[in-house]
Amino acid sequence: MSKERNTAPPQIDPAATARAQSAANRETATTQAQLNMMNQYTPQGSLEYSQSGTWSDGTPKYAATQTLTPNQQRIADLGEQGSIGYGEAGNALLSNVKGMLSTPVDMAQFGAAPTYDENFRLQQRQNMVQRAQPDWDQQRTALETRLANQGIGIGSQAYNDEMQRYQRGYNDFLLGADLNAGNAAAGEYGRMQTARQNQINEAYLPRNQELNTLSALLSGSQVSSPQFVSTPQTQVAGVDTSAALGMNQQNALMQQQMAASQNNAMMGGLSGLGGAALMSRFWK
Repeated sequence: MSKERNTAPPQIDPAATARAQSAANRETATTQAQLNMMNQYTPQGSLEYSQSGTWSDGTPKYAATQTLTPNQQRIADLGEQGSIGYGEAGNALLSNVKGMLSTPVDMAQFGAAPTYDENFRLQQRQNMVQRAQPDWDQQRTALETRLANQGIGIGSQAYNDEMQRYQRGYNDFLLGADLNAGNAAAGEYGRMQTARQNQINEAYLPRNQELNTLSALLSGSQVSSPQFVSTPQTQVAGVDTSAALGMNQQNALMQQQMAASQNNAMMGGLSGLGGAALMSRFWK
């Protein structure tokens, strides 16, 4: 009796599997792209997709074309013309601005920057004291006369108390004069600073005006394009070719193993029958 030969299933070629997987993925990507490219039509215009050719590997190449309505197209054209006009005017003004900026402002014409004037403060204090000193001298004379008429002698406790009271008032007056003189000097310093800064601002005013005008002209008006609805994204899972081929080979291997098991079992049964026949002849 002839034995059946068990043949193993053919092995999977990795390179062929990779090529098959790549082709399946490319087809899936192409299908997904075609599903996603949905033409859009709005009151402002339209967005349409069309195939414009193929890539080197044969994958289709697509183009998106945006078309505005006549009114929207006119608005866009006018906006671009306005931007061009602003730009031309700005470029013409730029030469003037360059010439102006090439000549720096002479800060020497404004003199030295003002500083806090201590002499001014001392002069203000002296003026305050001189104006009020006659009154304080008169008050001291009147106080001394009153104390003498009351029989309060110089050097007595009552005399010293009255004179100390007078002196405290006079000292408070001097402190107030110091404070007012300091405030007057600070105010004068601020006034001089403000006056000088105003002169500087006036010197820079023509430059700033030219620069602001140039900036406005060059920026121009911004033209906004109509906004289309976002294209819906449809996801299509790629085909797992390698897994499918692997399962196919595994099934073939299992079938080969089952066939081999069945063949071995049949051969074992035939061998048992042959042995029994020989034993029967021997005992006879």
